[in-house]
Amino acid sequence: LYDCQLVHGEKAKKQEIKRGEGMSKPLGIHFNMEDEVVGVFYLSLLKSQLEQEGLRLTGFDGSLDILEDEKARISPSRLYRTLIDSLRDVPEGFGLRYGKALNLVAAETVGQLVMSCPNLGQAFEIVKRFHLLLSISFSVEEITEGNLHQIRLVPTCDCDMPSYLRHFLGEVLFSSVLMQARWLTGNSLNFYQLSFAYDKPRHSKMYEDYFCCPVHYGSGC
Repeated sequence: LYDCQLVHGEKAKKQEIKRGEGMSKPLGIHFNMEDEVVGVFYLSLLKSQLEQEGLRLTGFDGSLDILEDEKARISPSRLYRTLIDSLRDVPEGFGLRYGKALNLVAAETVGQLVMSCPNLGQAFEIVKRFHLLLSISFSVEEITEGNLHQIRLVPTCDCDMPSYLRHFLGEVLFSSVLMQARWLTGNSLNFYQLSFAYDKPRHSKMYEDYFCCPVHYGSGC
C-alpha cells in the first residue's frame, strides 16, 4: 500500500519461492490490476469519509449500489481510478483520519490471519508463504532486534503516482496499523520511528503530532 507501485501483472518482477530444503522454483508474482480482488469496504468507507468533508466519491465507473454488497469485489484498477479522481481536493492529512477508521475487516485475508494466529510473526510468515495467492503488489520483510520490530514493505512493481495519492496511502497504512496494534494489545502503543518513501510533505507537522515519533522521508521502501 504505502509505496505500493501498481502495474499490470505481466510487468511484475520475479520472485524465488523456496519449496523445501535444497529446492527452489522461480515464480512470477501474481498481481494484475484487472483482477477483482479488492473488497468494496474500502470504497464504502471512503464515500462516508468524503461526505463528512462535504465532498463526493467520484471517478467510479459503475453503480454505487455495489457498495451495499459486502461480498462484492472490484479490481485494483477501478479502485486506483476512483482514488485518483476522488482525492484531488481532500484536506491535507485526510489519509490519517481514513486509516483510523479502518479495521481488520478491511484487511480481509490478512486480517483473518492476524486474528487467528497466536502472534503477528506467524501471521507474517503465512503471508510470505502464500504471497502469490493474495494478489498484493508488495513483499513484507520484518526484522526483530530485542523488543524492536521493524517492518518493510517493498514494492514488487513500479509506476508513477500523483503526490496526493502517495500521501494518502502512506497515511492510511501507518494510521491503520497503529490503531489496530493498540486495539489488539490493549496498550497505548506508539511507533519508534517511521520512514516514508516520498519527500517531506507540506503538512509534515501533522505526522509528528499524530504519530508522536521521529518521521523520516525519502526512504527506499
